[in-house]
Amino acid sequence: MTTGDPKAGAGPTAGEYCREIEAYLCRENGGHLVRIVGPAFQTVVGWHAKGIPIGVVRQGVDRTLARDRAKPAGVPRRPVRVEFCEADVLDAFTAWRRAIGAGMAGDRDVAADGPAGGAPPAAAADAGPDERPAGRTPSLVAHLDRAMRRLTQCVVDPAVPAAARNAIDRTLEALDALRTGSRGLRGEARAAVFAELARLDADLGVHVLAALPAVERDELARLARADVAPFAARMAPDDRAKAESAATLRLLRDRFRLPELAPSTATGA
Repeated sequence: MTTGDPKAGAGPTAGEYCREIEAYLCRENGGHLVRIVGPAFQTVVGWHAKGIPIGVVRQGVDRTLARDRAKPAGVPRRPVRVEFCEADVLDAFTAWRRAIGAGMAGDRDVAADGPAGGAPPAAAADAGPDERPAGRTPSLVAHLDRAMRRLTQCVVDPAVPAAARNAIDRTLEALDALRTGSRGLRGEARAAVFAELARLDADLGVHVLAALPAVERDELARLARADVAPFAARMAPDDRAKAESAATLRLLRDRFRLPELAPSTATGA
C-alpha cells in the first residue's frame, strides 16, 4: 500500500492512488490492461477525496471480481472496469468506517454519494444484468464454508507467521462446531452465532498481530494512522485510538487475506 513519505505519515497523492488501483485491477483481471481515464479517473479521484484507503478499494474490487468469476461456464467474460466496482467500493468503505468508528452523527452515508458529489455512477446505471450485484444474499452456512476454506489456505501460506497457525487451527475448530446446526437459525439463536463469530474474528486478529515481528506491527500501526487521519479531527482522542486499532486489524486481514468471520446481518439462512 502506497502511503507517500513515511516520515511525514502522508497518504498517496491522487495520481499515485490512481496508478496503484489501476495496477491492482490489471493484475486481478489476469493481466488485461484496464486504463483508468476520463470518467473512471474522476470516480477514483472522488474515492481519494473521500479518504477511502487503498486497501478498502481493493476489498470492493475483489467483491466485484468474485461476482464476475462466479458466472456459469460459457458466459462471456470481459475485463472488469473500475466503474463497475463503484458500488462495492462504497459499500466496503461504509463498513470500514463503521468498523473503526469513523461513521459519525451528522455524517452522510458515503454509499449514497456519487463519485464526485452526489450523482450515481453512470456505469451502475448502464451495467448489464450480469454486471449488477446479485440480489440473493449468501447463507450463513455458505459464509462459514468460505471462511473455513480461506483459513485452511492461510494455514499453509508461508506468508502467515508460523506462530499464528495454532490460533488459526483453533478458529477452524470453532467454526466447524458453529456450522453444525447453523442452517435455518432464527432470532436469539442466530444472534448468538453472530456474536460468537465477532468474538472469534477479534480474537484471531489479536493473535495473528501478536505473532508478527515488532517492526511489522509498527508498520501496520503507521499505515492505520494514515488511513484514519482524514477523519481524526472529528474524533476524541480515545475514539481515535480505537479507530486506529480497528484499522490496524483490518490492514492485517488484508495483508494475509484472512476472512472476515462476522458476516453482514443481511446474510441469509
